[in-house]
Amino acid sequence: MRRPREIQNIFGNDGAIRFEREEYTYLDSDCLETHPDHKFRLHTGVRMEKLIESIECAGVMQAILVSERDGKRFLLAGYNRVYASRKANKKMVPAIIKRDLSRIQEVQIINFTNFFSKGTNDYSYLERVRAMKAEYNQLVNSRKRSDESYEKQSTREYFASLYEMTDSTMNRFLTLDKLCDELLECLDDKKINISVALKFAELDYQKQEKIYHFLLVNKRKISIKESLLLIEQLHNNEEPRLEVSQDENKMTKLNYKIDETILENIPSGKQRQEAIEQSLKFSQKSLPDWFKNHDIVIAEKDMYNYVLSIFERVYLKYPELLKEK
Repeated sequence: MRRPREIQNIFGNDGAIRFEREEYTYLDSDCLETHPDHKFRLHTGVRMEKLIESIECAGVMQAILVSERDGKRFLLAGYNRVYASRKANKKMVPAIIKRDLSRIQEVQIINFTNFFSKGTNDYSYLERVRAMKAEYNQLVNSRKRSDESYEKQSTREYFASLYEMTDSTMNRFLTLDKLCDELLECLDDKKINISVALKFAELDYQKQEKIYHFLLVNKRKISIKESLLLIEQLHNNEEPRLEVSQDENKMTKLNYKIDETILENIPSGKQRQEAIEQSLKFSQKSLPDWFKNHDIVIAEKDMYNYVLSIFERVYLKYPELLKEK
């Protein structure tokens, strides 16, 4: 992600926090408040155990970041360090206290310090969606109170540019915030895909809970077509149910012929093996699964020409979709 301009002066080029001498101090971790817009989970297992052991031996080496306002001290960066220091019975931790931060600056610091260190894709959908929606909401509120120009961009366009997404992609991502936690976790566990998740996001919380319990009991992945059927049943006040499909065509194995000249361009050694494995995984697993989940039967079609024809139609009608970063 790109660094938001609202917090440009708080971080150096290396991502380290800039601070004045008077902002550096030691705080009792028990006096810190959890920020309401912090949406990230703590480390668990061996990773947390090692952090606790390290703090037991040497204390907290890197200062946490705190925002002081309204007589309270909100923790912005350093949640794992604070938790581990409490477990290690070393509650006094080095801290940098920032005062007079706006709410948008606070939430951007929280998200930036997490996403900058690991990258957005290393977090679950549950964390990313909740964190980014919290930041977007604060950005909307801040722009309502400001006359500052955003280069004629809408708030969502500016926000999308921070995360290097198109506006349409960001819109779909923010829509996922309407999902309950349980269905977002199903998305993380690949029990549903994004297309299905966006359909379920249109439902109210009670109907989403019924969908979740259906997934929990049936322990199966559902397609777009099946999701629409479940939604229709819920709108008709029926209990969600699906018949077991006997359609053998869905057990798709793609028909294709290998062009022998392709083999000449595959590198040798370990790279050759990896290239072949990735190609086979895509053609024999990822692509068939995608078609199956969207109820598209292609067993009797030539894979390459069929997929290329799809790209051609998409490009002719929606060329911007194929230019997304």
